[in-house]
Amino acid sequence: MDKKNIKKSLVENSFWSIITSIVGRGGALIFTIILARFLMPERYGIFSIALSVSMFFYIFADIGINATAVRFISSALAKERKKAGNYYSYLLKLKLTLAITFFLLLIIFAYPLSHYIFKNEKLFFPFLAAAIYILFLSIEVFHSQLFYAIENAKLMSLKESLVQILRIILIVDIFVFVASAYQIVSIFIGLTVIHFLTFLIVLGYFKNHLPEIFHKSKKDINRKNIKNFVKFLTISSISGVFFMNIDAIILALFLGKGLVNFVGFYKASFSLVIGITTLLAAPNLALLPIFSRINKQDAVKVYEKILRYIILLSIPASIGLILMGKHVIRLLFGYEYILAANSLYILGFTILPIVSLSILLHLYSGKKMPEVFAKLIILASLCNLVLNFILISILIKISPTWAIRGAAIATVISWIFYFILALRKFEKDFKTKIPKGPFFSSIFSSTLMFITLLFLKQYFQEINLANGIALIFSGIIIYLLGLLIIGEIKKEDFTILKLIANRN
Repeated sequence: MDKKNIKKSLVENSFWSIITSIVGRGGALIFTIILARFLMPERYGIFSIALSVSMFFYIFADIGINATAVRFISSALAKERKKAGNYYSYLLKLKLTLAITFFLLLIIFAYPLSHYIFKNEKLFFPFLAAAIYILFLSIEVFHSQLFYAIENAKLMSLKESLVQILRIILIVDIFVFVASAYQIVSIFIGLTVIHFLTFLIVLGYFKNHLPEIFHKSKKDINRKNIKNFVKFLTISSISGVFFMNIDAIILALFLGKGLVNFVGFYKASFSLVIGITTLLAAPNLALLPIFSRINKQDAVKVYEKILRYIILLSIPASIGLILMGKHVIRLLFGYEYILAANSLYILGFTILPIVSLSILLHLYSGKKMPEVFAKLIILASLCNLVLNFILISILIKISPTWAIRGAAIATVISWIFYFILALRKFEKDFKTKIPKGPFFSSIFSSTLMFITLLFLKQYFQEINLANGIALIFSGIIIYLLGLLIIGEIKKEDFTILKLIANRN
């Protein structure tokens, strides 16, 4: 693949990945807002606990198989198409075995988890419903990820649009027609139906447009390579979901049944941060097939260019949350969730590490080096577990509000620790140096933006939707002016925008 085609493929797939992320995170945010507003903090806390725990079981049903399928099927389609069906068949059997196994395990553990671990009997039926949900979610996501293997992020965008529209329709119908006592269970069952229908549509597409993946050939595949690849992605995947959910689970354990609403506050703030990070990490899976096909030197150049944009976008986003976080929470979730701002101000600083690391992981996976991240994320996960336990156990003695701040502080420190270790490892493994210029440029321009917005906020007695949007756009303009002043915006940036505009 020559450099021109690399850039064209990257821009095309990144464009549609951005659209997918906008639709996905926009829809997910609307879904979360409606969910949180109707359930209110206590029941939203119960839903969040059930979802966080079920995600542990879900990730064991994946253990990196989805990323492995993208990596090996993509490579086979480019080099030896007859092997694609063998890879699909082998990985699908593994996926089904694991999905059914962990579905059954969550069913079995639903009672002891709800009654003895969390000591909240209201969690029992949500755990059962969540078990069915993760089973069908696992199968649907496995097949949907194949759109990235064929480098057709546009279809992934259409699929994601369908899912989000159905989710929003579902949630509104449930709150209108289902009694409050059954709403949480109904949500999980409804989501299950949506992912089952989506799976049928995706399966039908591949049967019509890529029939070779459903036919095994006599070509042998190297199962040892697959197992080694899966092995290290398994460690990364398990540690990753542990990393993303352990804070809410430890909070639930320490807060107990009576203060479960504070878990709802924490998850509301974290949902906003994840929404921003997912949008910024839009090229994520679209990069995996590209990284797997280009040489090491080109892969480094691609990552460094993307990292520059991530830095220039992530730092002002974090600063913006400090200034506008409380108003955003109030506007989106309502006054009942205003305490979520306590953790949002802190969690905003995870944006840069999360986005950078998600893409760096795919670079290592594409170059068949997933074991590097497996080791790093284990260290970071242990750090996260220990810090969450220590800070939550200490700060809960002051108040539940301080407990969610403790969880946020632990999460930020862990992500920054992980980020620093990963960048140092990247520089060593690929014999390169990450340019420091974008960091300083972004910090300078973000500081200019912060001071200006702080000054402008004094002229508003109350921040509403209209003046809030005006402040945000003012901040964007000031930030871009700052980048222009110090020469950080380059001619290449306009070239890439032109490529996106003329992608067709």
